[in-house]
Amino acid sequence: MNDEHAYLLWRSGPRAGSRALIDCDYFIIGRDPTRCHLRVTLAGISRQHAALKTDAEGAVTLIDLFSRNGTYVNGEAVCQRKLADGDQIDLGRDGSVAFDYYAGSGQVAASDSSGLEEPYITLAQDERAAMSGSEGPEFR
Repeated sequence: MNDEHAYLLWRSGPRAGSRALIDCDYFIIGRDPTRCHLRVTLAGISRQHAALKTDAEGAVTLIDLFSRNGTYVNGEAVCQRKLADGDQIDLGRDGSVAFDYYAGSGQVAASDSSGLEEPYITLAQDERAAMSGSEGPEFR
């Protein structure tokens, strides 16, 4: 397991226990299959719901992309929030999409010791190239 990168750990739904590696500087979450790094296909999620922006020092900021149903950190509605290790992120008012954020400090989170497989949910590099028609995507 590589804890160098920050990641999201799904807290609910069929993907509970799975990880989504935040593997680029501007990581978009939403329903749009051509623009999102992490695709969530639920009705309450906007096409481009939220983004995770990583700065030069490695700090990650969650940005709501004017979603219809909101983005929440630790139960509080946010437009933009710098994340801390262990923050709980909910997309939509009903909390049907819920993640825990881990900063990737090299420490294994307590929930990682459950013996579950630890798949990372990201788009493969060739899928990203196919979306943009070039070597890499233009998500910004």
